[in-house]
Amino acid sequence: MNKKKSSGQKGKKSSWNATKIAMMVFGVGFVVIMILGSLGMGWLTGLHPATTGDSVMIDYTISDNQGMPVLTSNPRVFNATLDQGRLCILTNYLTVPVNATSGAVVYTFPDATGTAQVGIFSSEYNSIATGLSGMKDQETKELSFPDKDGLTWNMTVKDFQTIGGNYTTARVGDEVLMNFAKNPEITVDNSTPTPDNYYYRVGYIKEKTADGVIIDFGYSKILLDVLRINNR
Repeated sequence: MNKKKSSGQKGKKSSWNATKIAMMVFGVGFVVIMILGSLGMGWLTGLHPATTGDSVMIDYTISDNQGMPVLTSNPRVFNATLDQGRLCILTNYLTVPVNATSGAVVYTFPDATGTAQVGIFSSEYNSIATGLSGMKDQETKELSFPDKDGLTWNMTVKDFQTIGGNYTTARVGDEVLMNFAKNPEITVDNSTPTPDNYYYRVGYIKEKTADGVIIDFGYSKILLDVLRINNR
């Protein structure tokens, strides 16, 4: 009677016994704990959305009603806009309290050089503060401003030339740097205004007539990136 031949091979025993698996799980868990510990609590707070009581540092770009950048904290946007031959103002990052409201008609802050003030209207500032609610670290959002329309100024040829414009060569769409007094008032002396007394906005020529130009100085939207949420 023929005997069945043995294959000569014995089944290998698995080296993954319960003890080794438990040790591996423990080791991975320990590494994760060490990594999270080195990060502190920042990783945890970054998971929570911004809410009232927080202040948020943002990198931003504001565009006019032509959709062109006019005010930004982003050097790349600033330089790219200048390379196109267009006007843009560079500032530092902004820190805005969530859901705050501005008590003034205009919220002013310095440009990147610190030598001049730029301004956004309270409705624009409040839109940013409200729009930050619910955002998280590194999140990006685009917001529209509610009062973007109707902000125009009819300037005579003489008025336009007073602010440095050239009526002859001016074209529709050209940007204009406009300065506004923070507290318009009549003075009885000839004192020179200081940079703190006025602020700048960028407008553009919406229409050109035989009598002058119509300047649109409304801002349409803001693209903002959350850099850091403070006051946790």
